[in-house]
Amino acid sequence: MYNDARGAIDSLDQELGMCPAENIAEEKLAIFSKLRNANPGELHGIDLSNRDLSGLDLSNLDLSSANFANSDLSGTNLSRAMLVEASFEEANLKEANLSGAVMHRAHLGHANMSSCRAMRADFQGAQMQGANLWSARVTGAVFNEVSMLAAVIMDADLSGAKFVRADLRWVNAQGARLAEADLNNTHLERANFRNANLERANLSMSNLRKAVLS
Repeated sequence: MYNDARGAIDSLDQELGMCPAENIAEEKLAIFSKLRNANPGELHGIDLSNRDLSGLDLSNLDLSSANFANSDLSGTNLSRAMLVEASFEEANLKEANLSGAVMHRAHLGHANMSSCRAMRADFQGAQMQGANLWSARVTGAVFNEVSMLAAVIMDADLSGAKFVRADLRWVNAQGARLAEADLNNTHLERANFRNANLERANLSMSNLRKAVLS
């Protein structure tokens, strides 16, 4: 049963034209069916906040401006999805697949992205303050002009990623793999790169004031 979440679920049910579900598993199946059968553009700005969407296959969908705040997306497949300006504030994206997703100007503040896969994803201009990317695999991803203030990228594989003009102040990058990453003109003040692999990384014009590099 829905208990305290009943009001929010009924609101989404009405918006999507759902029949009330008897349990969370049925609700997830109903959401999945509606998302998969929606016409192009119908899902822009949809409110999917405070939901259990874990393990669903939402790949290739256009969910631009959708609201996933505080939702459980652990293990969810969002590969190649359009997520421009979508909100994932404090969402659980642990072990999610974001490979090839377009997340321009997305809001990922304090999101749990640990152990996620986001190879070649495009986070241009995203807000990722305090996000947790511990042990994530994000090779070849684009983080240009991203704000990652105090984010955690410990033990993450960011080889070949681009961080041009990004804000990585206070970021915890201990043990991260940043070989051949482009950190040109990036704010790295007080960032912690202890034991990180920065082989052939481009740090030209970056501000490394009080950063830890060994």
